[in-house]
Amino acid sequence: MQDYLSRHPLFVKVNREIINEYCSTRSIYSRQYRKGFTLHNEGESCETLDIIESGMLIAYSLDTSGNSLVMFSFHSDDIIGANLLFAKNNTYPLNIYCETNCRIIHISRDTIKSLLPHHSFTFTYIQYLSDITQNVNRKIFIVSGKSLRERIMEYLKNESIKQKSNRVSLPVTKKQMADILGVRRPSLFRELRNMRKEGLLDYNNRSINLYY
Repeated sequence: MQDYLSRHPLFVKVNREIINEYCSTRSIYSRQYRKGFTLHNEGESCETLDIIESGMLIAYSLDTSGNSLVMFSFHSDDIIGANLLFAKNNTYPLNIYCETNCRIIHISRDTIKSLLPHHSFTFTYIQYLSDITQNVNRKIFIVSGKSLRERIMEYLKNESIKQKSNRVSLPVTKKQMADILGVRRPSLFRELRNMRKEGLLDYNNRSINLYY
């Protein structure tokens, strides 16, 4: 765990002895979670900063009919809770569960607070907060009052920009992509087929080529 943390962007400039000390006192600790485990429930207080050492997690909400809408996915090296840990309302707005087996590093609030005087740590922490805000705004933009085709193109354009290529390697399955866009998988597949017929894109199992 210490080796991993010393390479993580949040801790890369933190003295290794400081990391070792926090780990020895269990202020920083690691746990393994099985696929399907609910890591955090909506309304639960955020007490730790979580770093995903390995695996994938999904954050979702439930509507009044009990249907789930996937809002975000988290992957290796991602952080959960940075925007909640010191908030006045520090409760999770979404349910978060393990899509795969996961290993997660938990860091107590007091530990994060004691690390904030380190300039490099604080600067990287602020970067993470900015990234979270951008991701939230992007998600709102994708799902707010747009047609399915517009949502698909918005999602793929964002991935194209991140990957710097018009050939997008999907970071999720098409089922997960449907969840992210808030539609059922058959609807997504039907619209993708229509877009392929119109020459807007082409696709295979895990990649999509954009023609625009």
